[in-house]
Amino acid sequence: MCGLGGLLHANYEVLDQGLLCGFVERWHAETNNFHLPVEEMTITLDDVSNLLHLPIVGQFYTHETLDADSTIDLLVQALRVDRGNAYEETRYCQGAHVRLSWLRDVYKDACSRRQWTVAARAYLLHLVGCTIFANKNAPPVIVFYLGFFVDLRLTEGYSWVWAALTHMYEKLGDCSYANTKQLAGYATLLQGWIYEHFPSTGMRCMQPLYSEDQPRCRMYDVWCRKRYFWWRRAQAHHTMKAKLPRLRLSSHDEERLVSKGASSLWWGASRPWWGAAT
Repeated sequence: MCGLGGLLHANYEVLDQGLLCGFVERWHAETNNFHLPVEEMTITLDDVSNLLHLPIVGQFYTHETLDADSTIDLLVQALRVDRGNAYEETRYCQGAHVRLSWLRDVYKDACSRRQWTVAARAYLLHLVGCTIFANKNAPPVIVFYLGFFVDLRLTEGYSWVWAALTHMYEKLGDCSYANTKQLAGYATLLQGWIYEHFPSTGMRCMQPLYSEDQPRCRMYDVWCRKRYFWWRRAQAHHTMKAKLPRLRLSSHDEERLVSKGASSLWWGASRPWWGAAT
């Protein structure tokens, strides 16, 4: 799939925001390193290649900055959309951007007309716009990246690892400033890198069904510990609920049950379990 197949299976459904913020605060844009108490570390090309299964060897893609006319020409050429439609979309996004919803409409329209090459371009631009080239602005997809997919025969030959890592460095640098409130870029890449190099950190849990042909990010199941925690909580809830009617209440407990309701007695009975769980 043009060298981007690993992105289909590398996403995390849940992100550990506290963990990500802790590392972002230690990022230094001048050196592109995390300044940690133990040593300085950074995300390398090998890390990106292993975590996302992207090609590390290939050619670089260079393109001049797109003005308004060049942006419309590229959309018309690559996606076969009407010039008026492309003009309205770029005008709505106030620049060389398009919305994800607009790309999905283009994809569906191309599939209905059996224009599979156009559909593939729209799909791939949507894919990289949601992953390695993610942006935090309202119109998240930059039309500049559509140039990667004009000739689909050349797409697999690009070094996607370099592109993904460069974009990640840039967004981490922007987020390191005090007035920045959001992290752009591919958060799955950053969280997978943390799990890979810091095994005891965060909600990291090994995925038993992982195979080597999958991206390394899939080796860590973020949901695993949460599922186990809620399963333990549900089991304890049903156990305590089953035993509660069999308890022999004293006169003092009966007065509490009548005056404060069953919830206070239930909370008092379940508190030792909460202490053990935490």
